[in-house]
Amino acid sequence: MKTLERTEIINPQKTIDLSFAISPRSVTIVNGKMFFVDEYAHKLFVTDNYGKVLNSFGQKGSGRDDFFYPTCVCADDENTLWITDRWNHRIKRLSVDGKTLLSVGGYGSEKDKFSEPTGIQYYSGHIYVADRNNHRVRIFDKKGDFIRCFGIKGADKEYFEGDEFKKGYIFQSWFVMAAKFLTPDSFFHKEGNVIGNMEYPAALAVSENGEIIVVDSASDRLKWFSNNGNLIGGVEPENLSVPFEFISGITFLDNEKCIMTTELNDKAVVLNKNSDIICLLSYPAGRLNFPYCEGNTVWILDNWNKQLHKFSLK
Repeated sequence: MKTLERTEIINPQKTIDLSFAISPRSVTIVNGKMFFVDEYAHKLFVTDNYGKVLNSFGQKGSGRDDFFYPTCVCADDENTLWITDRWNHRIKRLSVDGKTLLSVGGYGSEKDKFSEPTGIQYYSGHIYVADRNNHRVRIFDKKGDFIRCFGIKGADKEYFEGDEFKKGYIFQSWFVMAAKFLTPDSFFHKEGNVIGNMEYPAALAVSENGEIIVVDSASDRLKWFSNNGNLIGGVEPENLSVPFEFISGITFLDNEKCIMTTELNDKAVVLNKNSDIICLLSYPAGRLNFPYCEGNTVWILDNWNKQLHKFSLK
């Protein structure tokens, strides 16, 4: 891995106050309006570019127009919205005026079911969903019909056989302390357990050429897949020149560069496929969530401080 001798730090160009929200998790922009999913308010908020609330939709529940801990929103090429309704185990398609157009899912592991879906991304007529507790990425068309999925629960083989695993592999981020006691002789390494390529995917992004990068929350790594689901690379944040923990979101700037946010650092990192850090995006310490890009403009949510930061990258 290459590291830069000097990494440029870019400060916010603009900060928008989101004090109307409880826990804003994700944002997308359609026709000059901002759409926020608020996880703990169980709502979709609509604001102008200055953060003034224009409308809101939804309430806590399981009805067609309700939400139960929504986590991520994206827009498709028809300017309709797609939302992961996490604890209702479904994804929803909405018009910009809040009308539910489609609901797909329900709890389960079948091809059209989910177990706590979190990240969602639109690309070339397809909807990509991080199906967290099923350890898969599921792909649908805009009618909600299942196309395909990929992902097998488990760690990469290198982690079971290499030095990093022997030091203590972190299977789930909330078991950080327990992970220190894991060894190759532990339950997770016994013969018959699955060695796979994904555990608890929390977020994802799709590049212009169709490659998919997934936040693997169990290993706290980024995993890079081809469009047909083959694992082709990855990024280990602990090996970067700037350490990062608890990755919360990811998005592409272009086919070669992506932006990673974390919950426990006061910077986001722009990096390439070789794990070279291009620059850092800096802001007051907070709890960061899904980033959003429009060309060279990057929006990053801080749901701890209830702020939205705007960055301009040249």
